[in-house]
Order: sequence, then C-alpha cells, then structure tokens
Amino acid sequence: MGSDRLHPDTVQLTLHSYRKSSEQARRHILCSLCEQRLNENGERWVLHNCYRGRGRFRLRVCIPVKVNFDSGGKPNGVPEGR
Repeated sequence: MGSDRLHPDTVQLTLHSYRKSSEQARRHILCSLCEQRLNENGERWVLHNCYRGRGRFRLRVCIPVKVNFDSGGKPNGVPEGR
C-alpha cells in the first residue's frame, strides 16, 4: 500500500486482530433523517465556507477574531507546537 508510507504508524485495531492500514475509520453515528437535518442545517454551509485553498476562506471573514500579542510578538492564548 503506497499511502502507508505517508503514515507509517497507522494501525487499525479490532477485537480479534490488528493490521497496518492508511484507511480512514468511518461509521454511521446518525440515522438518515438526523444526517439529513445536520446537512441541511449547517454542515453544507460550513463545508462550502471553510478553507478552499488559494487563500479562499470565507468562514474566517465571517467570524471576528481578536488576537493579542505579547512583547515577543507571539500570540497570547495560542498553544505552541502544532
């Protein structure tokens, strides 16, 4: 599997076995009616307005954010690392 090289530590566990896999875990947690409600009442809008590459990030413009910087030029309240 070529994509396993991108994430060499990814392991898929079950009750009876384990295997190396780059597949995304997925499972339905909502019934079809609730999934439809979520989609129609926000999910579709958020996905349309989130980061779309090439500097297009409509959601960022909609949400006012104020960041204060310390004397060293680092933003206050933002964890380091990641």
